[in-house]
Amino acid sequence: MPIFEKFVKVFERLPFSIPESTYHIVASYLLNRKLDKYEHEGRISKFKAQIEKIKKRRYRIEVELYLSEEQAKNEFSNILKKLPFLKGGD
Repeated sequence: MPIFEKFVKVFERLPFSIPESTYHIVASYLLNRKLDKYEHEGRISKFKAQIEKIKKRRYRIEVELYLSEEQAKNEFSNILKKLPFLKGGD
């Protein structure tokens, strides 16, 4: 499920109303907060992220991640470990 659809479902379930016209602002804040955490943990060197509203429930998400060679190897390794067909057994 695309990330923005997850945000929309969360926003729609909140006990208070968030206007659809501000979803991209809230999603941008949450995305930047998560990427900032990764930067402070040393998982990425730096990042740029932007979410732009195109029309109702249509958004453009641009993310640029800057990683060192070692960071890229570690993150790629972590992704591969999560793939079910690379795990033993089954």
